[in-house]
Amino acid sequence: MTRIITGLGCWLLFLMTPLGKLLGSEPYRRHSRERFERGLIVVLPGIEGRSFLNFAVVWGLVRGGVASAIETFDWTWWLFPIHPLNLRAEKRNRAMAVKLAQRICDYQDQYPGRPVTLVGHSGGGALTAWVLEALPAGRTITGCIQLAPAISPGYQLGPALSRLTRELVVFHSWGDWFFVGVGTWVVGTLDGVHTPSAGMLGYKGQVLEQRLDEKLRQMPYRLSWLKQFHLGEHFGCVHVLFVAETVAPIVHEWEQASVRGDEFVHAGG
Repeated sequence: MTRIITGLGCWLLFLMTPLGKLLGSEPYRRHSRERFERGLIVVLPGIEGRSFLNFAVVWGLVRGGVASAIETFDWTWWLFPIHPLNLRAEKRNRAMAVKLAQRICDYQDQYPGRPVTLVGHSGGGALTAWVLEALPAGRTITGCIQLAPAISPGYQLGPALSRLTRELVVFHSWGDWFFVGVGTWVVGTLDGVHTPSAGMLGYKGQVLEQRLDEKLRQMPYRLSWLKQFHLGEHFGCVHVLFVAETVAPIVHEWEQASVRGDEFVHAGG
């Protein structure tokens, strides 16, 4: 019964998504010296900006037992109802990617050797690629998780993957045909292509440098995720139960592997 209440309660929050901005910044982060000592996770919202959708991601990561500090980086500018324009503000989005890359470098300078993970949804999932590209030469982070990324399926991931010590994990679904299918076909993806995005189709036709393809793990929708209240559409991938039971274990494993100093082994799809 508690699980059902949590599942339905999260969907109720999604119906009030724009009101999430009224909560202030505290619900969207988990800051403590102990958590910073263990690592850093940065959550990137979709084009709606800070909302109950990314609140659910933070909630899910905490529920899933991740040990690292959590921050939400709101890269958006335009507000409801014209927030789709956030996808096409390339100059500003590139600048925001550089800003977040600098934040990561500052953290790594203060806490060397700790795991750093990006978790982005929709437009924020797409922006993670640009954040990775913006890292200075020689800088890497642990891993990146893209939830329904609004980026073209043919985007060349080589430069982004070269900045990872573990993996780029991409969750995509054909059921997400409206927002990252029709939506990005009409408005365009973050990288300016009018096409159904990788959030619907996955990445296609990649030309990757040798061994970098091992760092790309694509996760198409599975019916078993229905029990985690992920229905295959655009918002199920940020549902608190899906994040806690499918996304958080990936992040937790990266945290543990970083502590152990394990060599990277491709986990498969």
